[in-house]
Amino acid sequence: MQKYYKYQYRFNATHSFDYKKEHQHQHTFTITIYVSKEQQTEQIMFFDIDKIVTQYLNQYEHCVLND
Repeated sequence: MQKYYKYQYRFNATHSFDYKKEHQHQHTFTITIYVSKEQQTEQIMFFDIDKIVTQYLNQYEHCVLND
């Protein structure tokens, strides 16, 4: 049985199916990332992973995804 670590992130963003501003609505999106290690001796740098993912997802926080 393989062990893994679960990271979960949430961000809020707006979108519209037809690109019309009056039809925009907001969602809270949840992203789940599973990380496992190949060898028990490996270290997983949680802070590094969290920093990279958070920086990436911050660009979508409170934005319009259709833009």
